[in-house]
Amino acid sequence: NISGMPSNQNGAMKTIAFCSPCGGVGTSTAAAACAIALANAGQRVLYLNTETYGDADMFFSCDGQFDFSDVIYAVKSNKTNRAMKLQSTVKQDQTGVSFYSSVRIPLDIMEMGPNDYLVLQNELKALGCYDYVVMDVEFPKSQAAYKLFEYCNSIVLVADASDTSEAKLAKALRGIEILDGQSDLAMQPRMWLLRNMVSGNEIKQNQLRLLGTFPVYETVSSAQMA
Repeated sequence: NISGMPSNQNGAMKTIAFCSPCGGVGTSTAAAACAIALANAGQRVLYLNTETYGDADMFFSCDGQFDFSDVIYAVKSNKTNRAMKLQSTVKQDQTGVSFYSSVRIPLDIMEMGPNDYLVLQNELKALGCYDYVVMDVEFPKSQAAYKLFEYCNSIVLVADASDTSEAKLAKALRGIEILDGQSDLAMQPRMWLLRNMVSGNEIKQNQLRLLGTFPVYETVSSAQMA
């Protein structure tokens, strides 16, 4: 029950960020599903999981010894062969989705700051290899971390139908409204809400546009769901 976001019509790389202030609501699964859907539609897509304890290999697989730690090193080292490193370490799943295997040591990804991700995004744009980058990111925990959203074309917040999830989402939206009022980030106009694990027809409303809903699925793995 997904209504479409604007498609990529001008040829430039688009970035879609998936995140949630609510834990355990299927954000990573939704991001992986989005990447697979784009690949099935013939788009060149890169799935990028930047969560500290995220695992891209839960959804995508391919042989190869490199992982996102190699990308982090390339970004932080500021060497001229950065683009070549990004190309040589990327993998491609049988679904057609390109991805970087998750870091083996979470401390590595903690070294990446908002500016580093902007550098990475600019490098990926310069490569011209992707129509879309689907980012699975942690919800920002500092004002500086919101800078990551500055160059995202769409931001998808994921929540379920529980009261706890609704309360956390409401607090997050209040913070976003304040930041939008104090800066030119304009995050809320680019935000969508995806409701997961919805039973029945009751959909709670808020100021975000509803992208769609997923019902509750039983005895299905995250990879099968995606």
